[in-house]
Amino acid sequence: MIAILLLSGVLSDLSVALGDRAVALANAWKIEEAEQLARQAFEEAIACDDRRGLARALEAQSFTERLRGRAESALELAEESLAWAEDDDGRARAHNAIGRVYADLLERPEFARSEFRLTLAVPVQDRRILARAWLNLGNLALAERDLRDARDAFVKAGEIASRANDLEGQIAAEHNVGLTYAFQNDPKRALESLKRALDLDHRAGDAQQARILLSMSEAQRALGADAAASETLTRARRAATRSGDRGALSTILLRQGAFDQSEAIARALSDDATLALIDAYRAKKMLAAGKWREAAELASRAATIAESLDQAETLVLAASTAGAAHRRLGNVTAARGSFERAIEAVERQRLSVAGGLDARLRFFEQELSPFAAIIDLLVANGDAAAALTYAQRAKARIIGDARPSNRRARRPRAGEAFVEYSATGESVYAFVVTTNGTRVVTLAQSRARIGALAVKFARELAERNLAFRPTARLLHDALIAPLQLGSTSRLVIAPDLDLWLVPFHALIGPDDRFLIERATIAYAPSGALIADAERRTSTRVLLAANLPDGAKELAAISNVWSPRPSVMNDASEGKFKSEARRFDVVHVAAHGVYDDTDPLQSYLAFVDGHLTAREVLRLKLTPRLVILSACDMAVGKPAAGEGLVGMTWALMIAGAETIIAAKWEVDSETTTRLMVEFHRALANGSSPADALRVAQLSLLRTARSVHPFYWAAFADVGGGN
Repeated sequence: MIAILLLSGVLSDLSVALGDRAVALANAWKIEEAEQLARQAFEEAIACDDRRGLARALEAQSFTERLRGRAESALELAEESLAWAEDDDGRARAHNAIGRVYADLLERPEFARSEFRLTLAVPVQDRRILARAWLNLGNLALAERDLRDARDAFVKAGEIASRANDLEGQIAAEHNVGLTYAFQNDPKRALESLKRALDLDHRAGDAQQARILLSMSEAQRALGADAAASETLTRARRAATRSGDRGALSTILLRQGAFDQSEAIARALSDDATLALIDAYRAKKMLAAGKWREAAELASRAATIAESLDQAETLVLAASTAGAAHRRLGNVTAARGSFERAIEAVERQRLSVAGGLDARLRFFEQELSPFAAIIDLLVANGDAAAALTYAQRAKARIIGDARPSNRRARRPRAGEAFVEYSATGESVYAFVVTTNGTRVVTLAQSRARIGALAVKFARELAERNLAFRPTARLLHDALIAPLQLGSTSRLVIAPDLDLWLVPFHALIGPDDRFLIERATIAYAPSGALIADAERRTSTRVLLAANLPDGAKELAAISNVWSPRPSVMNDASEGKFKSEARRFDVVHVAAHGVYDDTDPLQSYLAFVDGHLTAREVLRLKLTPRLVILSACDMAVGKPAAGEGLVGMTWALMIAGAETIIAAKWEVDSETTTRLMVEFHRALANGSSPADALRVAQLSLLRTARSVHPFYWAAFADVGGGN
């Protein structure tokens, strides 16, 4: 009897071991071998009446059926595995297997999530099972673009896998963290995680190498390292071929342009999402070859399939390609409809992007092509008003999201013009909005030429270069003269890209006068955000300083206000953050530092610490006006779709209506004079833009200050109220 019991135990261990091996082979995409071992495990378990081994064999069979795309049999086998399971580990594995079928094949995420949570509720001995459940929950969150929850789940999976000496789980967790960063449009951090995953993968023996290399290639391409991306993709193809991972191989072949080979594999796997993407790429190739009708038909079909599968990235590519093809065919209505379809998909994606404002900023910057295409189309078709709507929709979306929904954009007043610049491809448009309506001017100079002049002019002014005048005239001729503004006395300018570097008020017209001598100039991230300032019955003013001459500046400013402002000399960061929200006007005289590697790490220095732009984003501000009497606080990184990202951008998101800030390192003495004159005009009832003009003209008329370096650094950003 003892010998029989021992033999039964050996057979039980054998059937479980065979099931484990079958699962490992299935994970390595060796499906035929996995199926054979799973059947052998099943037969061994039946032979010795081993319920534990039978549950593991059924789970392995469910796994291979799932990889074959056979949902019904995969679910039935997983449920049988649960019915036969005798221990907690077996039950937990079965719940995981059932969840995978619901997630991967039946597209029932709510059922899948329930099964994965049941797995986590079981008191298992083998904690590798818990790592798999967290990975599966993370994958669900990733598919739903809930990136914060996805990353948290993957990190949890990695921690559990590390404690359980589960190298395969660690690899999957690190890889998926990298994918999360990729979805957040942060390819640099994605690549860091993917490299760690690849290092672990080498130690494990090529468990997931093809897919990790494929993800690395995408991250490298996003960083502009095309040669490295191509080399990595070749390595991925070799790894996928060795491992038999046909899903990865299909995607790799697609990225390499081998559409026919990719399609053959995708059809064998019934992978409709990849088939739609293949058609989108084929249509794009047809478009480049001048086969416009075929491109339009194929791209439209791919867009419809992508939409039905909720594949937003494919939908944007396909619909944009269809729009371009229809435009070539002269079908304006169809082209506009296709571009609008792509834009709607971008908007849906934008709203689902997690990971904070940094991620949303990076996402929108990369998804502006359908906006540019529809602007080009509408301008060519003579519909300036509709084109302006899309130009504004393509700008300052994050700032717009942060603004109260009941704030309505205002129309220009008499003598005022709103000028919205929009750069698309090599063209630059200027939309001019006045009381007479909207018109559009296509600038004669190319986007590249205007951008080069903008960079040159900004550098000349910041360096006090006496040879700035020719550049100032060239930019006036390129940007202002074609607009035929006549006697306009107020301009609110919404720049685009490198035009944010241009202090328009320092441009010089044909009469040899600066533009500020003819008009009040203000700036706005988008014409859609120009709104009437909130009317307030009183003006509460806070003056805060942390500069050697700061107390002197605050004392001089304080004298022009009645009642006297609140003054905070040697200001602390904590007190400033708690006090600033109680005032209508906040003036800060502090050392400012712009970080060109990470603009949101730019900061204002207080006695006890640095207030960064990233911290400002989390503040809830109520001031209608913030004045930064500091260096470099109106500079930033020109970002497509958002304007100049830095301290001013952060303050607008935090709630400030208007910001007065400097574009370069300013002179202390003349800045104090400018600020006193500014506050005097402000206290007498002038708007911030008009008050700044008064102060700048006062300095301009002083011989020592005639160079724009001294008076033109500061700008009104908000809308000219």
